[in-house]
Amino acid sequence: MRRLAVAVAGCALALTGCAGGTTPPTTPPPTSAAPTTSAGLAPPITQPKLDAAKFASRPCELLTAAQYGTVRVSKPGKEGDSVLGKECSWTTAQNPNTSLNGLFSVALSTKADAGLNALYEKKSTYAAFEAATVAGYPSAHANSGVPFGQGDCFGYTAVSDSVTISVGVQISDKAAAEYKTACGLADRVAEMVISTIRSGA
Repeated sequence: MRRLAVAVAGCALALTGCAGGTTPPTTPPPTSAAPTTSAGLAPPITQPKLDAAKFASRPCELLTAAQYGTVRVSKPGKEGDSVLGKECSWTTAQNPNTSLNGLFSVALSTKADAGLNALYEKKSTYAAFEAATVAGYPSAHANSGVPFGQGDCFGYTAVSDSVTISVGVQISDKAAAEYKTACGLADRVAEMVISTIRSGA
């Protein structure tokens, strides 16, 4: 089984190189306060701003069974706590030829000091950083531990002035298709989360 971890709040915006283990990666958010994403270093939000308040305390509802099934997850997630608040973690069986387990966690950040601007302010401290766009919303990939293309990618997408979706992917199986394209998987999960928020499910 490939090891996959997606953490929408578990690896916060100041990642410290999550790696290995059987629990979702968790890291503290930036220590300095930052303005909202409507004004600052990060690109502005040009898409309709989303109201995701109800999901902050119910992160397991951010992905439907049909959605998480597309990334080879068959069982409902389990709720837990992260530095940014509640998160939901899923276990996935990826590759029957290996013993590597997969995890993926989803949550929302509503903290002012853990938004895209805080991420951009500290981009020089990351091992890898790049701007991105997810479903038209400003996003960024930021790795503290390893460069892109080595199984890890942590993506952050601002959907309103106060809400950031953070998605962290960890894949330990080097034979996995997503090992070198983990950021693409992170963006795919973020898109699904955005779809759920838009539908108000």
